[in-house]
Amino acid sequence: MTASLEIANFPILDAIRDSLFPNLPIGKHLTAVLDRLNVVENGSRLAPHSPAHLRNDDRAATIIVSLPVRHRGGSIVVRDVERREERFLGAGGKGGDLDWIALRSDCSYEIEPVQNGVSLAITYAVFVQSFGPATNNPDTLITPTDQFFNLLSPILNLTRGKTLAFYLNQSYVANPAEVVANTLVPQVGRSDESLSETGLIFCLVERW
Repeated sequence: MTASLEIANFPILDAIRDSLFPNLPIGKHLTAVLDRLNVVENGSRLAPHSPAHLRNDDRAATIIVSLPVRHRGGSIVVRDVERREERFLGAGGKGGDLDWIALRSDCSYEIEPVQNGVSLAITYAVFVQSFGPATNNPDTLITPTDQFFNLLSPILNLTRGKTLAFYLNQSYVANPAEVVANTLVPQVGRSDESLSETGLIFCLVERW
């Protein structure tokens, strides 16, 4: 599931930031974490999911991606704190396109009964994170351990005066002369995650 659908490859988080969080402070960004797979069979429904604050969840929003599996019914109903509701019908898996919606953490959602076929949807939890230490309790993107630094030191000594590069699986738009690791890491896709976890981004290969 995670290998076939990489949410970073779609401009979903940008759209969510513009529509749901237009006043997000400078230095903050959104990240999406795989939450669950909803499988609703013929004649079944998905009971209402409570808002995040009732689940002790620190998420800022939820993304629901409907997979292109043919079905009829299974509309997604979203309700806000004032009990206003909106119904999203979707394409029912026709045309092979992905349908997605996003709702803030103070909203609840449910999936109405599926009348024919199977409804499949992947949900992602959206969190607000900072690019670096801006408070007394910093929420840093890169927190390498002492063991990591002990292993890294001899490697850096061997490469002193040389250029160190890493092969990247995805393409990015960035100028190596103008970016630093903490601003670059949020853009790194899942297939290049090991670089973001260690912070080993000293220079960029020609693919950039």
